[in-house]
Amino acid sequence: MDKSKRLTQKLTGLALAASLLVSQAGVAVQAADARDADGFTTLAQNTLSIASVTSAHSSTPATNILDGNTGTMWETDWSGGIADLPAQVTLDLGSVVKDVSRVLYTPRQAGNFNGTVTEYEIWVGTDLSNLTFQGKGSWALDRSVKTATFSSTDARYVQLKAVATTEPEHTVTCSELNIATKAGVTVDSSLLTEQTDEGAIKMFGLNLKPLL
Repeated sequence: MDKSKRLTQKLTGLALAASLLVSQAGVAVQAADARDADGFTTLAQNTLSIASVTSAHSSTPATNILDGNTGTMWETDWSGGIADLPAQVTLDLGSVVKDVSRVLYTPRQAGNFNGTVTEYEIWVGTDLSNLTFQGKGSWALDRSVKTATFSSTDARYVQLKAVATTEPEHTVTCSELNIATKAGVTVDSSLLTEQTDEGAIKMFGLNLKPLL
């Protein structure tokens, strides 16, 4: 076997080993924009950063919501007593992005449901000090990825505000937070998508199947 072939096999083996390590760690960092079957394009997490956050416990920093690992999470600080809601986390998209129209919230995936967001508001804007309200809604108490869909708008900052969680005095938790875009989405801001306990979607009074 010549040296070039041995080198190729060695590099292939190293690449396979690296992919297995990533898989075993449960990490799937999204490094490129990804478009789903419904036409929404989820922004790459490595282009996002934390613009502001109400608080974070030292063991669960807000940056965990952008690491692609559902085994980690952000949790508001509880070390000095739990602050009243609402609590918020705001993402910086890096620059003004066209047609921002969806937030995807992944609840904590292990242990109890403490801090899981059940009622929320979405605020967006091009200026961190002047965000505009896009709507509000509620999510079922389970571990599935939740979506909040709103009218397409150009924005650099997207804020998820937790209005209620599992219990009034619990912290706020989030495993992953993603942002998606799609042109031409129009939603009444007072009727943000609501995911019910039955897994249906309520929008404008209609019960629709969940988006896949």
